[in-house]
Amino acid sequence: KLVRNLAGGCRLALGMAPSAAHAGSAETRAAELASYTRKAVEERPDLTIVGDAVYDAKAFREEHPGGAHFVSLFGGRDSTEAFMEYHRRAWPKARMSKFFVGSLDSADKPVQADEAYLKLAAKVNALLPKGSGGFAPWTYWLKAAALLGGAVALEGYMLLRGKTVLLSLLLGVMFALIGLNVQHDANHGALSRNSSVNYLLGYAQDWIGGNMGLWLQEH
Repeated sequence: KLVRNLAGGCRLALGMAPSAAHAGSAETRAAELASYTRKAVEERPDLTIVGDAVYDAKAFREEHPGGAHFVSLFGGRDSTEAFMEYHRRAWPKARMSKFFVGSLDSADKPVQADEAYLKLAAKVNALLPKGSGGFAPWTYWLKAAALLGGAVALEGYMLLRGKTVLLSLLLGVMFALIGLNVQHDANHGALSRNSSVNYLLGYAQDWIGGNMGLWLQEH
C-alpha cells in the first residue's frame, strides 16, 4: 500500500492523472493478451503479421519512409519475408512496439527470420556506398536523369520529325533500361527517403507501357 501511495504521489507531482498513468500500460497488457489467427488477419486489411506478432498496418503506413502503399499491399497478410527482402535486416521489434496489437495464435506456425540470409545481407550491406542510408547515391541520380531525359528527348523528336525503325529500337532500349533501373528501384522504395519521389518515379512503369499497380502486386 505504501508503494502504491508513493507511486501515486509521484504521478501527481509530475502532473499525471492516475488513470492516464495506467492507460499506456493497460493498452500494452491488452495487446499482449490479444491473439489473432491467420484467417482472422486475412479479413483485416488494417493488420499485418511479422513473425509471431500482429501489428496495426493502418497506423504504420503513414509513417513508413518508403511510402504508405507498400504497407497497404501487405494488409491482411504476413510481411515477415517481405520486410527481410526489402530491408536486408532483422525486424526492429522494439521500435515497432507502438504498433503492436497482439500475437499470432499458437495454432498457427509463425514465419521465422532466415538467419543465414540476414548474415549474407549484412556482408552485402558492408560493401554498399556509405552515407546514402541504403538509398540511391548521387551517381545513380545522374544515370536516372540521363535515361529519363534521353527518352523524353528521343520520343519528342520522333513525334515532331517522324519515326524510323532505328529510333524506335533505340527508344525501346531506353525504355527497357528505365524499367530495369528507375521504375524498379522507385517501386521498391529504394531511390529516395522521400516517399513522394519514389511514388512519382514509380509511374515511369506506366510511361513505358506497364502498370505500376500491377507491378507492385505481382513483383
